[in-house]
Amino acid sequence: MFEGDEVSGFIDFDLSEINIRLWDVCYFATGILSESSDEEYEKWPEILAGILRGYDLEAKLTLEEKQAVFYVICSIQMICIAFFESNNIYKELAKTNRQMFKFIIQNKEKIKNMFQ
Repeated sequence: MFEGDEVSGFIDFDLSEINIRLWDVCYFATGILSESSDEEYEKWPEILAGILRGYDLEAKLTLEEKQAVFYVICSIQMICIAFFESNNIYKELAKTNRQMFKFIIQNKEKIKNMFQ
């Protein structure tokens, strides 16, 4: 935000940072998983693969980025768990994110092999 020619503040600070390109794509995909029922979990690796392939078609991912997908998703989950666990009103979200994290770990090979 500006007041005249001076910076007076920031909004949507996460949008003003420099971060890895995969962050938003992986965060979006984990958001879909967070809204899924237990039965829908099994479809999520396919959904993730579709999102990543679509992104790769529009903005080519490097080999290193493709190899990092699993680790970026894991880091997102660990950050969410730590944040939600630290506040009593978010305990249920922490539980959901722990469940998601376990599922993601169980599907490590599927996720790591999506581009092969």
